[in-house]
Amino acid sequence: MPNEAIVICQPKDLPSTFTDQLEKKLDRPDFKIKIIKTENPEPFAAIEWTIPTLIVAFLLKPFFETFLQEAGKDFYKLTKSELKKFILSGREIKAKYIAASQSPDKLSRNYDQSITISLKAKIHEKLKVTVLFSKSIADEEADEMLEAMFEILSLLYVECQKVDSNDKNQRTKNVYLISNNQSKHWEILNEQQMFERYKNS
Repeated sequence: MPNEAIVICQPKDLPSTFTDQLEKKLDRPDFKIKIIKTENPEPFAAIEWTIPTLIVAFLLKPFFETFLQEAGKDFYKLTKSELKKFILSGREIKAKYIAASQSPDKLSRNYDQSITISLKAKIHEKLKVTVLFSKSIADEEADEMLEAMFEILSLLYVECQKVDSNDKNQRTKNVYLISNNQSKHWEILNEQQMFERYKNS
């Protein structure tokens, strides 16, 4: 996917105005925005404790390359501003999920993150980060947290470029960046820690 910096998957029934503004303001020859329309799930058929979100924005390698090269410049500020609006607007969309009747306990009663929007950042061939956003944190606090999120992802990207992609001793890791409702800070959890955090007791 040459030059595609951000790929957004969203239900085809979602009004196009939701992503039009983001695409209009950020899309340029060296920083492409791709929108993929998917079938709208009604309602979510969640069979595990992990919940797929309605809208997923993938941040790919060109995103981080451009983001870091333009740090402090107008496009850098615009990118952060538009993505913040996109995420905060996405949290407001109403959605629900269900479990199959045979396995009602598969849905976490402790899950406190948004089921409508998430980010998936391809930091490195060996590291994928899923960012989940609390539905409870107020917009003013969320704005500050999103600023911190960009810093964390950028630092992870820079550090991970030191890792050899072909090193067979390095296993591919999937981690989660979770917004904490109490501390208003981010936590990085692996898959086992996520399971422990949100499993039903």
